[in-house]
Amino acid sequence: MFKVPAAAILVATIASCARAPIAMPPAQAPTCRTAVDERGQPLTLAIDWRLPDDRNDHPTLLARCRAVGPAVIDATPATDVAPPALGPSGVLTIVTWNTHVGGGDVRAFVAALKSGALTSGEPVGHFVLFLQEVFRRGPGIPPVLPAGAIAARRIDVTPPSGAREDIVSAASSLGLALYYVPSTRNGPDEVEDRGNAILSTLPLSGFTAIELPFGHNRRVAIAATIDGGDGALRVASAHFDVLDGPARLWIFASGLRDRQARTLVAALDDGRPIVVGADLNTWADATSERAVATLRAAWPEAELQRLRSTFRFGLRLDYFFFRLADGWRGDWRVVESSFGSDHRPLVSRLSRRQ
Repeated sequence: MFKVPAAAILVATIASCARAPIAMPPAQAPTCRTAVDERGQPLTLAIDWRLPDDRNDHPTLLARCRAVGPAVIDATPATDVAPPALGPSGVLTIVTWNTHVGGGDVRAFVAALKSGALTSGEPVGHFVLFLQEVFRRGPGIPPVLPAGAIAARRIDVTPPSGAREDIVSAASSLGLALYYVPSTRNGPDEVEDRGNAILSTLPLSGFTAIELPFGHNRRVAIAATIDGGDGALRVASAHFDVLDGPARLWIFASGLRDRQARTLVAALDDGRPIVVGADLNTWADATSERAVATLRAAWPEAELQRLRSTFRFGLRLDYFFFRLADGWRGDWRVVESSFGSDHRPLVSRLSRRQ
């Protein structure tokens, strides 16, 4: 389904201009860079963990890493709720959405998605969710902030349902495969962390975590592989910084986001079919944001002109970038409702060209 011809397996020029992130040997991994299953039990499955090539960032990133728990992997969706594997004429629905640390009602969103309410009345079978700012609470997270560890400011938002639900519980209740990697602790006094997740009706494998160059917060982009029965597709969820650090002037972060984009491309641009869903925090217009140009140079099947805003004040912060196999296409739209988040979801349907 997703195979790319051999002649198309070329690394983009933009990736060749960036140094690849540093691969971290598993033996050196602290607990916060290991993985557990949905019950909190340790996994021997290794994550391909990458650190930025600027080693000056490593101590700062580690201090924030030590405040969170391990990644969570539940690679196989529940068989009693997952539809059959994609066939040659199948359609895969993908979503990128910043859920605002519990403000977005993931269960309500999935119910609307399955019903066809978000896809012009056509019910959805298989889907993959690229989620940013999800949260996880409970076992595995240090109960008290360790000495020298650093937490982020707490974000606590109540969804329309009135009850925050962490991403592990939501994925389990929905019967979806899950890959979650925390970026930062959600407040120094809370046993809770937040980060990126991928949820899927199809099994997940090939797990990668990419710690991006540091600015204001630790950011960990994640990628995995799905297989619909006719070839593999890489899927990635990322969240870039809105601010830079004080040494580089807090608000002027376009250079930082471009460095984060180049790191992401260097880690993931290997010529295979891929879909990247991201909150880029691009306050500038897309055509003048360097990070957008960097990502589009690597994964050019992106529509930048027609999309409406996904955030307040008419801002468009959320994007898809594609490299699809020959014969496949993606169209996308912004969902009208935010389902309680401060971002509106972006939905795309991948299908064969007619």
